[in-house]
Parts: sequence; structure tokens; C-alpha cells
Amino acid sequence: MDIVGGQNLRQMWDDLAGVYGDKTALIFESCEGIVRQFSYASLNEEINRTANLFYSLGIRKGDRVALHLDNCPEFIFCWFGLAKIGAYGAD
Repeated sequence: MDIVGGQNLRQMWDDLAGVYGDKTALIFESCEGIVRQFSYASLNEEINRTANLFYSLGIRKGDRVALHLDNCPEFIFCWFGLAKIGAYGAD
């Protein structure tokens, strides 16, 4: 199933944030029972912030980056943040 179509992931997230804005995109509950919710707009902001962090560290299009995180929203920020700059998580 092609969810992106002719777009790249950067454009997809920007479009989703524009269309769905304050609607809930992600609900995460930690093992301790702490619930965190992200709207499409706030999730896109976190992804952009993370992409900018990676870029400031010298990570560029085509680079592979090892991610070692627990099951958490930050993993999603990192994974999509890397995709937004054209880098990707190492296999």
C-alpha cells in the first residue's frame, strides 16, 4: 500500500499537519501509565525539531544513523526526522 503517493515523507507530514492540525495523531502510554498525546501539528513540529538537530550534527541525505531507543514517541521523532533530511535508520 502506497501511503505517500508521489510525495516524499517531508511533504506528507507537512500536508497532514496542515489538514488535520489539532486532531490526535499519536497517543502513547508508558509502562508507568503516563499518557502523552500529540496532534498532527505538534507531532510534525517535534519531527522538524529532531530533523534540525540531526542536520546540525552533520547528518545529511544518504547517511545511515543507528537508533537505539525504547518504545517511545522520541523514536518516531527520530525516524521521521531522519527521513525528512533524507537520512535513514541503519538496519
